[in-house]
Amino acid sequence: MLPTGEKYTGVTDFRTLIIARHEQFTRSLTEKMMTYALGREPALADREVIDDIQKNLSTNKGGFKDLIRAVVLSESFAKN
Repeated sequence: MLPTGEKYTGVTDFRTLIIARHEQFTRSLTEKMMTYALGREPALADREVIDDIQKNLSTNKGGFKDLIRAVVLSESFAKN
């Protein structure tokens, strides 16, 4: 069961629920990857970088490899 109360019975159902929340999932994953890459919680100044990464991924239909590349090439990572 998800925190929203929605239930799923297997991987297929779970995948369908995640796809329905693609923007939320991508945002959360981007934030988690930035946290891991920076070794700290993203600061207010990092929010614009996260927004840009998410927008670019959505526009170009980028995948996980593109997310990793964007995080590593980000200004936040370079300044850290």
